[in-house]
Amino acid sequence: MTIPTEDSAAGPNGDLSGRRGGEGQPPGGPLTDEHRRFLAAHARGFLIVTGADGGPIGYPMTVRWCEGTLEFNTYRRSAKVIHLRRDGRVCVVVVPRDRAADRRVLSVWGRVQPGEGSIEHWMHGDGEDSAPGLSAPARPLMPQATPSHAATPPVVTPQPATPHVVTPPHVVARVRERLLDGRRIIIRVTPLTALFMHATEGPDDAG
Repeated sequence: MTIPTEDSAAGPNGDLSGRRGGEGQPPGGPLTDEHRRFLAAHARGFLIVTGADGGPIGYPMTVRWCEGTLEFNTYRRSAKVIHLRRDGRVCVVVVPRDRAADRRVLSVWGRVQPGEGSIEHWMHGDGEDSAPGLSAPARPLMPQATPSHAATPPVVTPQPATPHVVTPPHVVARVRERLLDGRRIIIRVTPLTALFMHATEGPDDAG
């Protein structure tokens, strides 16, 4: 199955990378080495898509940085796929493993690539963090007050996840089975811009 994008004909770079912050364009700047190191080190994130009503919808996800793209997997018939068929522009908010050591979150704006990614990189691991690409139900997210960027998922700041969550082996195995039988698919996001933000403190952060 192909995951079409509204502007897939423009290629992976499109025209957004040189028009940051304009009408309908994502904020932030081009990815730096610091951004890439952060993405390589942290796998927890939120996929922010545009819903049918134009508002943001967030899905907690396991996200992997692989050869210059962000990857996640989901069920072939999931709501995420429906949203991405309609509008391939996304924001992926990646949170650190250890929020005491690093309170930054990284928002990455990009576009979904046509086609499906390889499952190879998702068939290994020990269950640390979430299961490969396993997602929780969608949740509405309240964007921060930012300049209007029409048709671009806004900046959002989710609470940092609690570190060192281990998914039960049988859950990891089931997700991998779904990848092998084709019920789950890999979706790839080409990053265009990125922006570090500081996570807000939660009620258990005091002290």
